[in-house]
Amino acid sequence: MSIIRKAERGSFFFYVVGEGSELKKLKRLSSKLKLDKYIIFCGRKVGEDLDIIYNQADIALAAFGLYKVGVQSISTLKVSEYLAKGMPIVTGCKERALENFQFSLELPNNNNKAEINKIVEFYDWLSELPQGMAGITEEIRNYALQKVDMCHVMEPIEEYIGF
Repeated sequence: MSIIRKAERGSFFFYVVGEGSELKKLKRLSSKLKLDKYIIFCGRKVGEDLDIIYNQADIALAAFGLYKVGVQSISTLKVSEYLAKGMPIVTGCKERALENFQFSLELPNNNNKAEINKIVEFYDWLSELPQGMAGITEEIRNYALQKVDMCHVMEPIEEYIGF
């Protein structure tokens, strides 16, 4: 899980939550690029510890680099979790749950560098909306109930088996 939190003077903190095979590479890259003060590696978090990080976050990041394995469209549990938490999302691959969803930014699914300016513009757009971040969070959670809640997702299966 990766999230962004805006800091003072236009800078951002990038939180990387979890463990996995890419973690060592990410830490080396962070150090090499001298970004250690902006990238926080949190390790594995669950429950209240994970909620604390979510509550500090402004934007969630999902599904980057999938062009490397030939994936053009995806549906992930991570995005469903972000939506349930009420998080705006930036993704690098078409995410089925985010089709026609105004609180997401889809960046190109290719090997070009992510355009941080587009993410900053997305953040600025969100922060200028009249409903404020609390209202956006509520709208996103309501969207999640309609699109990715287990009751909704299971409807086609229930219909098929005759429930």
